[in-house]
Amino acid sequence: MFRWVLTVILLILSLVVASVILTITGVIHPQDKLITYAKSISWLAPYIETYYIGLESEQWSEQEQEKIDYAWVEINQKEQELAEEKQKLRDLEDRLTRQEQALIDKENKSQSAANLAALYGKMQPEEAVDILVLMDKNLVLDIILAMDDEMAADILVSLPSDFAAELSSQFH
Repeated sequence: MFRWVLTVILLILSLVVASVILTITGVIHPQDKLITYAKSISWLAPYIETYYIGLESEQWSEQEQEKIDYAWVEINQKEQELAEEKQKLRDLEDRLTRQEQALIDKENKSQSAANLAALYGKMQPEEAVDILVLMDKNLVLDIILAMDDEMAADILVSLPSDFAAELSSQFH
């Protein structure tokens, strides 16, 4: 009798081991059969149905979360691009401001040179030369360029020759 019990136990044990091995390797799917059987039991069917609804809900939730995560990545990229564009605009605005200021300074310098040219144009060339040789060469050049040709020629002739040559080499 003991041999029969041992044989039956070993047979059951071998069937369980074989089922586990075949299930792990994917050859058989006993859980599908088990679920089908559980659905046929009237008091168990609502629980199985609830389980599958929950499983579908989790899958849907994961898909929606992936969509949300992707949208956040896109939003962050767009924010970064926008920040870079804002920085470029700030840089351009600063450059434009500097250029405007340089233009205003140049206009003021030109106006100042024109005013001085009108003032020195009313003087005798020798008197104007005595003052001009003491001034900055670039300013003298601007003043001479703002004068009419005849007055500028008279002043250039009256200037010391090295100073006149240096100014003449800077004419454009």
